[in-house]
Amino acid sequence: MHVSIQRDDQDAYTLAWPFGQRIIPPQPLRADTASELFNGLYAMAQDDLQLDSVTAIRDGAFDHGQPIPCHCFETGLKWPYVWTRDLSYSIDLGLWRFDAARAQRAGVQAVRCAHAQRTAGLVRDAGHWLGRQLADQYRPRGAVPRRAASAG
Repeated sequence: MHVSIQRDDQDAYTLAWPFGQRIIPPQPLRADTASELFNGLYAMAQDDLQLDSVTAIRDGAFDHGQPIPCHCFETGLKWPYVWTRDLSYSIDLGLWRFDAARAQRAGVQAVRCAHAQRTAGLVRDAGHWLGRQLADQYRPRGAVPRRAASAG
């Protein structure tokens, strides 16, 4: 499949493929590399970030499908919830640079839900990078470090 991208004078991009196209509006940050496709995909990632920024998340498996207030990110159209693994990778790869407060709230929500559901897979995911980062960040001042507390 052939994909092409064009940038206009206002820094908007048009991503085109045989079955359609997507207009990507100008974004606050711009990549300026030798690859117009890379530059356009960088703009598209920022546009997607805005599309995935929500004020509530919902999933039929949690709270009977009722919206849970959270100024955070949803994973996508088919998974309208905060998934700890996807979110932790995204935050680690640089999502936090675009909207640190929303990334933090989404991470806290993911860890809260994992603990509330006590689902082994979610707790395991949250216990990796994201869970450790949030645990370290929210530890009260003067608290015993994790390693020292668990060594006793």
